[in-house]
Amino acid sequence: MKRLKIKRNRNPEVGNLVARLLDVHNKLPRGMSLTGNGNPRLKQPKPSLLPTARNARVSMKSKTRACTKKAQMEMIGLVIIVILITLGILFMAQFALKETPTKKIFTRKGLAASTMSTIMKTTIINEQGCHFVDEAPQLEGRILEDCAANRNLDDSYFHYNCRGMNSCDFMEQFIAERLNETLKVWGKRYEFNSRLIQGSTPVDLIPPIYSARGGCPPTKDRDTSSPYPLNTPSGMVESILYICD
Repeated sequence: MKRLKIKRNRNPEVGNLVARLLDVHNKLPRGMSLTGNGNPRLKQPKPSLLPTARNARVSMKSKTRACTKKAQMEMIGLVIIVILITLGILFMAQFALKETPTKKIFTRKGLAASTMSTIMKTTIINEQGCHFVDEAPQLEGRILEDCAANRNLDDSYFHYNCRGMNSCDFMEQFIAERLNETLKVWGKRYEFNSRLIQGSTPVDLIPPIYSARGGCPPTKDRDTSSPYPLNTPSGMVESILYICD
């Protein structure tokens, strides 16, 4: 540091004060002075490092921006989770509501068998318009036998008369009514056949009974009950019910 020299002042008090200031100045470290003008090479604190209101606002904005970005990421994550859950539910519902072909065939076949069994084992009573003296015959038994034995004869030859009809006409009407009350209400297509087998050529004992939507030809996907055979003096009678969609 450059040492200062000053001319002596004639006033002793002023001279002493100047001498003391000069002595203090000369003792200061290099680069410092009483006037505050030191070595310009000495680094001063950077204004940006000082805690100012502007820096505080910038810091607050950065924190707010970070929080907003984090909230947006969490929201996107929740939306993705909801979408995945929805897709999972729809996927499960699709398989739960989808009826497999095996289950569909089993249901249709079971329905055909139970319907056929109920109809054929029905006992015809007097309250249904049939006047019997000594018995209440089953449809599969006496009524079917009477129809097979006298189907080509006059009504006077039939043993049973129901609703003013011979056994064949009554059986046709009665079976059609039962099918309309069940399979038609359930929206099923069906076809009922009852044939008399004489020799190698079966003949229809009664005309085939079809649903209002049509029958079930072999070309359609159909299921059937087990054939109901009945051995009569006129030949073997085989009745069968087909159900299709």
